[in-house]
Amino acid sequence: MSVSLFQRWDTWWARRVPPHALVITRIAWGLFCFIYLIVSWPNLTMMFSDQGVLVPLFDGMTPAAADFLFQPSSPAVVHGLYAVLLLSQLSFAAGYRMRLSILSILLLSLYFW
Repeated sequence: MSVSLFQRWDTWWARRVPPHALVITRIAWGLFCFIYLIVSWPNLTMMFSDQGVLVPLFDGMTPAAADFLFQPSSPAVVHGLYAVLLLSQLSFAAGYRMRLSILSILLLSLYFW
């Protein structure tokens, strides 16, 4: 008897597994992202602050109220926000306050993107 592709997918996606597999995956992914963020720490000033490379993509195209979102910040602000991103990433890897850490990771990643 042949098993359809849908049944194989359903078996792979919805089978019961011990929660340890998800925990190990979360810890591994969280630590991988944390190490990636640590490696890019020396380039923060050049990439994200007003002291580095400035490409004024949205210059003059945004309303004055939203201007602060598209203008680069000072190096101190960039380093502070990046430190919060690192702490959120460690919090995610440790499983502490998951919803808050995932929300802050999402928002800060969008800010730095």
